[in-house]
Amino acid sequence: MPKRIEINNGEVRLGYSYDELSEEAQAKAEYDAIDFICNVEIQDDSHPLWYLAQEMEKMGTPWFLGMEIMDREKEYVLEHMNQYLYDEEGAILPIMYHTKGSEIIKTTFGRKKRECTIIDLK
Repeated sequence: MPKRIEINNGEVRLGYSYDELSEEAQAKAEYDAIDFICNVEIQDDSHPLWYLAQEMEKMGTPWFLGMEIMDREKEYVLEHMNQYLYDEEGAILPIMYHTKGSEIIKTTFGRKKRECTIIDLK
């Protein structure tokens, strides 16, 4: 079931898990996740997929990195994607959890970091 996101400016949004998205929206979410992994995360040699970037570089085909990640490490990508909520078109919603230790003390939405409440719909 989608989640209802109530933002303190009166706006209400719906957030969907990856599994709740349409095929088209899932494809967009996958593309965005792979793009982020390839261009941000994997740049660090301590990243668990660094070896794939090195393999593609040695083969002279770095542009195949995204496809290789999806073919060989799809579980990693899905784990990454299941950490987020998406709009119905597959874009990650800008939700930030502010923590103190392991406790979430505040949840905000968007660049303006407006406080919000996330409610499970049943």
